[in-house]
Amino acid sequence: MTSARQQVVDAIKPVLPQSWRLVPYLTSLDAISQTTVMLHATGVERFPSAPAKTYLITFEATVIDPSKDPARVWDALDDEVLEAIAALDSIDSLDWTGAEPVAISNLFGWTITFTVPYEHED
Repeated sequence: MTSARQQVVDAIKPVLPQSWRLVPYLTSLDAISQTTVMLHATGVERFPSAPAKTYLITFEATVIDPSKDPARVWDALDDEVLEAIAALDSIDSLDWTGAEPVAISNLFGWTITFTVPYEHED
């Protein structure tokens, strides 16, 4: 059985720009050299209109730019977040709900929140 996280990684990786790095978990970001998307789960809910053992899992994908210069990074990030949202929009089973700017360890980015259905197998 493939985990929900791995299913999301497998769906997202091919639609992101090839020059971006996808990290499927939270990690320390002391130094990055390319636009990085860090993925983590934030919640699990019942999926009332689906069969038993089907859940909605909420994830956040944080798009982080390697530039540490706030004057330049936000122009790049504005384009990068829209590119990431367009990529997520191309995945039928994924429903993104919003994006917010973030600052993490002297790096800047956008966190995009989305949900995916997941069917638990015994």
